[in-house]
Amino acid sequence: MVWVNFAERRRDSYWLPVGLFFLLMIHGFFPVIPAFLCIMAAVSINRKRWLLFGVVSAMGETANNAITYFLGRALSETFLFYFINRFHWHKLWVVADRAISSHGTSAAFFGAVLGLPNPIITALIGLADAENLRSGIPLEHSWIEIIAMVLSGYLIRNITIGGLTRFGWLHYEKKAMASKSTRSS
Repeated sequence: MVWVNFAERRRDSYWLPVGLFFLLMIHGFFPVIPAFLCIMAAVSINRKRWLLFGVVSAMGETANNAITYFLGRALSETFLFYFINRFHWHKLWVVADRAISSHGTSAAFFGAVLGLPNPIITALIGLADAENLRSGIPLEHSWIEIIAMVLSGYLIRNITIGGLTRFGWLHYEKKAMASKSTRSS
């Protein structure tokens, strides 16, 4: 009942999409709540704006990945390893490294769609790009292409989650209303 009251009061809030954007942008650095649960919660508050929430959440996660890409380009490999060790993200680092080894920079797209540790993937791509630039090796893709791949992947994933939540929730509501009316009859 608490969730219903909360949702009713904030159903048409203009701050809800803004909050979702910043929550998911920060989420890549401090993953407390899974991103898909944030999207599902926002859509359950206002089902009519499910597409907006899918797009806004994709933009928030993409903004995070753009930041991590440029951090990868700007920071040293030693500092990134220190950061990974400090937060005990060794397994995430290995998953990201394997994805890049298997798919190259396309791992940024697949990571966004499949929920791999995409901030680490983009940081590794940024690190590799910085090394290539220092060595005079041309880049496989520009940073704009990499961020576009990330955005495409997040749009596919988040709009799908929003749509499934919206239309699944509508189906659930219809079933609940139908069972409520049969009980009262």
